[in-house]
Amino acid sequence: MKSKLATALIAIFIGVAAHAQQQFEEGIHYVRLPVPSETPDDSIEVTEIFSYACPHCMSLEGPLNSWLSDVPADVSLRRVPATFSEPYQMLAAVYYASEQIGVLEQMHAQIFEALHVRNLNVLRKDILERLFQDYADIDAETLDKALHSFAVQTKVRQADALSRVFRITSVPALIVAGEYKVTPPPGFGGAAQLQIVEHLIEQVRLMRSQSAVE
Repeated sequence: MKSKLATALIAIFIGVAAHAQQQFEEGIHYVRLPVPSETPDDSIEVTEIFSYACPHCMSLEGPLNSWLSDVPADVSLRRVPATFSEPYQMLAAVYYASEQIGVLEQMHAQIFEALHVRNLNVLRKDILERLFQDYADIDAETLDKALHSFAVQTKVRQADALSRVFRITSVPALIVAGEYKVTPPPGFGGAAQLQIVEHLIEQVRLMRSQSAVE
């Protein structure tokens, strides 16, 4: 019985993989990372590498949030800010400070909007303080402590190390199961980028099912 089940699952995997291959090609729509990163065994983790400085990352927010509202239970999302240079690292600190204070839900979209809709320089101390005061009722002292805390600075360094492991050169990038990197090819961004992610998730799911019955 076990052998028949394994054979059936392998056949399904080959069929789905062949179908996915017809639509999405490795090296064009996604790349396989040379050194996979460890991810949780109890879920298929999708890691979003983004930056508040990136308008394409802001454009991805809507499709990504819609996708998350209907994502299967075995899929999880982790957001990691990009750290290409000092300004990017400062924006990464803003993300982790919001998370540490407990106001990420209030501030995440507001930081994007401030930069790309209102053309505000959120790296200016007074502007950033006003944003946190207006949208999350966080005073300047609380924000400053969080931004310069050991925990936040450690997370920024960890994000930088992870971006190097994932070989991030542009954002938004979506990493599936620590093994596949999806960056938007020309004319294939936003919701279409998530279609590639869904195919890779299915591929990982089937491979894990295959391993479980062997």
